[in-house]
Amino acid sequence: MSLSGYDPNVYTSAAGLIPLILLLHVDDMLLFSESAERVSELKMFLHTKYEMTDLGLFRQFLGLEIERDRKNRILYVHQSRYIHNLLATYGLSECNGHWDSAADK
Repeated sequence: MSLSGYDPNVYTSAAGLIPLILLLHVDDMLLFSESAERVSELKMFLHTKYEMTDLGLFRQFLGLEIERDRKNRILYVHQSRYIHNLLATYGLSECNGHWDSAADK
């Protein structure tokens, strides 16, 4: 794994033909690859070096909620929970949204 030249928390590996990306933030880690086998190999290696818990597929990371549509190969990233909590904090849970953009006028 090589440290990315763009972000100190991103490591990449292009060994073989299938890239692997490791994103590290404090005590959380995400692994990305087209190959489940490469991800499994890295996880097994890391388990031999560090005490880790595999939490499985991620659904939330740094306040972002992630939903997967595997069939269509789409990731949906949103902050619905944060928005609902924000509205509740200011007593606006029952408000009705309305789109009003100056660009549309």
